[in-house]
Amino acid sequence: LGTIQEALGIIQEALGIIQEALGTIQEALGTIQEALGTIQEALGTIQEALGIIQEALGIIQEALGTIQEALGIIQEALGTIQEALGIIQEHCFAKLRIIRNVT
Repeated sequence: LGTIQEALGIIQEALGIIQEALGTIQEALGTIQEALGTIQEALGTIQEALGIIQEALGIIQEALGTIQEALGIIQEALGTIQEALGIIQEHCFAKLRIIRNVT
């Protein structure tokens, strides 16, 4: 009978330890669930930020296209200006020749 009581005491002690461990596990699971909620919230924020970044990249690409177009127009204008300067230079040289021939 003493051995049975002793065994029951050990079993009760083990059950107490198991219950304590289960309490710790439940507490840990609560913390894990809370962390998962925070992670999920962070992922939502990241996803929202990625959407904004994608939108910004689209705007930047559009702006780069416009800049490229403007540079093409500027380059064309510079070509026209260079051409005009060549004509002016020819005209000036022609006038100088006339002036030199007259004097």
